[in-house]
Amino acid sequence: MYSMTKFESAAQLRLRVEAALKAMDAQAPVAESALSIKALLHDLTVHQAELERQNHELRQSQQALAVSQEGYVSLYEMAPVGFCTVNAAGLVLACNAMAASMLGLERSLIPGRLLTQFISSEDVAPFLRLSQEVLQGTGVASPPFVDSQTAVGELRMVHKNGSLFAVQIRMTDAVDTHGERILQIALSHTEAPATPASSGFGELGIAPGKLGNHSETTDQERLENAVLENDAMLRRVVDGFGPNVFVGLLTPDGRVLMVNQSAMALGNVRWSDVVNQPVERAPWFRHSEVTKQQLRRAVLLASQGTPSRFDMQICGDNEQTLTWIDFSLQPVLDASGQVSYLVPSALVVQDRKQAEEQLLESENRLAGIVDMALDAIITVDAAQRIVVFNPAAEAMFRLPQSEALGQSLERFIPARFRTDHRRHMEGFAGGQARAKPMMAGRPVVGVRADGQEFPLEASISHGKVGEAQLFTVVLRDITLRLQVEREKSAIEEQLRQSQKIEAIGTLAGGIAHDFNNALAVIQGNTQLALEDIGANELAKQSLAEIQKASTRARNLVQQILSFSRRQATQYLPVDLAPVARESVRLLSAALPARVSILVDCDADVPAVMADAGQIEQILINLSTNALQAIGEQNGRIEIRLDCVELDASYAKHHPSLIALHAKQPGRTVRLAVSDTGPGMNAATMDRIFEPFFTTKPVGSGTGLGLSVVHGITQSHGGAIEVASQPGQGTVFTLYLPMAQKQPAHPVAREETRASVSPGGGNKRVLYIDDEASLVVLAKRLLEPHGYLVTGYTDPVEALAVLRADPQAFDVVITDYNMPNMSGLDVAREVREIQSNLPVAIASGFADETLQLQYTEAGVQEIVSKLGAMEGLRAVIERAVKTGPPT
Repeated sequence: MYSMTKFESAAQLRLRVEAALKAMDAQAPVAESALSIKALLHDLTVHQAELERQNHELRQSQQALAVSQEGYVSLYEMAPVGFCTVNAAGLVLACNAMAASMLGLERSLIPGRLLTQFISSEDVAPFLRLSQEVLQGTGVASPPFVDSQTAVGELRMVHKNGSLFAVQIRMTDAVDTHGERILQIALSHTEAPATPASSGFGELGIAPGKLGNHSETTDQERLENAVLENDAMLRRVVDGFGPNVFVGLLTPDGRVLMVNQSAMALGNVRWSDVVNQPVERAPWFRHSEVTKQQLRRAVLLASQGTPSRFDMQICGDNEQTLTWIDFSLQPVLDASGQVSYLVPSALVVQDRKQAEEQLLESENRLAGIVDMALDAIITVDAAQRIVVFNPAAEAMFRLPQSEALGQSLERFIPARFRTDHRRHMEGFAGGQARAKPMMAGRPVVGVRADGQEFPLEASISHGKVGEAQLFTVVLRDITLRLQVEREKSAIEEQLRQSQKIEAIGTLAGGIAHDFNNALAVIQGNTQLALEDIGANELAKQSLAEIQKASTRARNLVQQILSFSRRQATQYLPVDLAPVARESVRLLSAALPARVSILVDCDADVPAVMADAGQIEQILINLSTNALQAIGEQNGRIEIRLDCVELDASYAKHHPSLIALHAKQPGRTVRLAVSDTGPGMNAATMDRIFEPFFTTKPVGSGTGLGLSVVHGITQSHGGAIEVASQPGQGTVFTLYLPMAQKQPAHPVAREETRASVSPGGGNKRVLYIDDEASLVVLAKRLLEPHGYLVTGYTDPVEALAVLRADPQAFDVVITDYNMPNMSGLDVAREVREIQSNLPVAIASGFADETLQLQYTEAGVQEIVSKLGAMEGLRAVIERAVKTGPPT
């Protein structure tokens, strides 16, 4: 860098000039000559002061560069996105800490490696194509802050552990200090100093012509003599400026009269090449026509008395070696005010220009990072006025940069938070911390230009540029993230509910077999006791109550199985009006006198694809729930069946029906159960369909009733709504899609049953069940009616007996769930032994496997163990009559 220490100071220069003037005054050749030389030396002294000022400006530029670099490094390192610089060959030149963290590598291991090593093999080709398009400027637009190309895309990168992760990549091209094109890449989850010009200067030369105007006065010879006499002194003064200062003398029309040794040494210029030549033809300016035009214009202005000053480049030995100079051309006036000659002077400012270029590069790089950032970046001054507002901030706050700059940051903060914001900023400015990283604090709230509020995450940093204190805020809109988190929480909650249901289903499936076996024994023996009790009415009443209790227990198991969807279901076209009336008939007997129940069914309601038993269960559960809600008060329960047109308008006012409308719009059956109970608040309504949730006292409810209703409704492809307010009762409304094919008039089930003969006709029954009490019960139920029953608790032993005599039995009845083999396995073995021997399976829990495979296994019929004597007799008669399936 140029410094005054390389040559004489201004004070020393003035002393030398004064000494020279005293010597001239002693000789006193010509007064006018002395005045002219004094004026010239005065101008040179002024120019020296100007050079000192330029040095000061250079130091300020270097300080500004240091501050800019510090700000750039701070933002580059704390940015929440990864940054990489890659050359045209694809090698990583540099990266920030975030990029290394994303790849799971030490930062020092990344530079020097191909970026494609960290990109999924499937995405390498698109990445290379995109990078070439950016480098070649094909089909992408240039951002306004640099003459470059920018492109955005997505690809997958490879973590150190081998896992893939997706990133959004933004590429911008640039030029480094060597003129090579590079890529600046942002991932989002240079100049080396120019070669200094060579130094070496030729001889000092003075044109052999005459100074001043050649057609002038009779004093011309004396003036020429005076100049010649002081030539040596002038050379010492002019050459005293040092190697980085070029000084000369031109005629008013711009012809060279004199240049100092420093200028001549640059490029080893010979004096004969420049003397009396127009200055623009000098070898230093041969590289550029633009520079020559600048010089011609400067000469024209100076000849008219107007000085010029500008930066330009000059060449030395060859046109490729260029040196920046600060060039000035000053006119010198004679006593009459006319321009007598021109003084060109130049200061080598290569260091200053290099600092300016580095500063510009740093600013452009910083601007590139700021403008490429996916997060909003806003910088404010100490008065909270916005001085930086990047494109992401424009998009986030929906306000153009031109309108945002100069405004207060509080414009984007809701009024209720502004006091807290001021207090926070004051505390942050006075503290020791320079930055608060992203996600370190709580989410904040921003407000867009249109008044819409939205959640944000913010990081704040502060620093000084000169004496000015600046605050930079990096903002990220987390609206989508919070929405995803809410959806994730909802999905997790649904998963937990599903896991509960699965656990209940597993439990229900596990206990259904043993529990139903026990109920079958209870019900069968109760039936036998009723037949044997005779005329004892009190005992009959007791036995009847036992039957009712066992039936309720059976229904409870079926309800749990239905809730957990472990019960096999058969959907048929069902007219819901008879189902609703039958449910009311069953419920009426159990209702207290203070509660009435009504049913209102429209005549033209279409059938739905449903399991009639499960629809009946829904009505009983909802009515029971309504009765318990009414409590000891007088009240009314109403069941209403009608049809609605489920169109977009109707779905708009019933959000829970949007999915049903999208799947099956049109006529939809509506089944509503309402009560005049106390109603529910919003908190209760949010949880009523959760399994095991109940508002009843301990021991008064299972918390499964409404969960079963919800589960059955969904399994039927329907939807359910609930409307309630405290003190205004509750309405549950089911929407079920209409069956595509409406049923013919159903035939009564009794007409399809096989007739039961008064006696068993000595039909031989092989009965297999691992529960000994059920084998005994079957014998007691069947043998009095003429059947010959052979019972076994071990299916292997029973099959061995059958193999010994395949013609020994007319029908086989086997349990489904047994320790050694299932009823389906028994049926398959029977089919191998005697293909025309009918088989029926008795089960307390008919799961989907049994429903789907019983025909293939050769099973004639499935019978519930809870059917008691009539059920077993009917099954045997049908099985014997129809024979095994073919």
